[in-house]
Amino acid sequence: MNIFGFLLALFVAFGLFFLWLEVKAPPRGPAVRPAPPPPLRVPPMTGAARIVIPLMRSGPAIPARSIATVSGLPVSGVLAAQRELRAIGLAAYGPAANDNGKFAGSGYSLTDAGLELQQRLADAA
Repeated sequence: MNIFGFLLALFVAFGLFFLWLEVKAPPRGPAVRPAPPPPLRVPPMTGAARIVIPLMRSGPAIPARSIATVSGLPVSGVLAAQRELRAIGLAAYGPAANDNGKFAGSGYSLTDAGLELQQRLADAA
């Protein structure tokens, strides 16, 4: 067997191997783009509520005083914004934890809908 016969046999063997790999591969799906996410629908809320919602979390609430320190709003403004978020179903009243993780009174934390809105607002920014 000369070199040309060897190269031809090698070429056929690799061709059959790649054909076998193509058959074993999972079928390709249709070339369809995924549907775009639905448009961001933010319920009507005041500017203070829009400032406060990124600073809140789910689980134990952050005290209003801590949010006021970070946001620059007065404590009464933070509490009013949190009450507004509770009224539209984005926040719930419950126990609060301070920066050390110890329970420190009560406050407002995000509900599942509020957490989803917070994430979508962060993604849109």
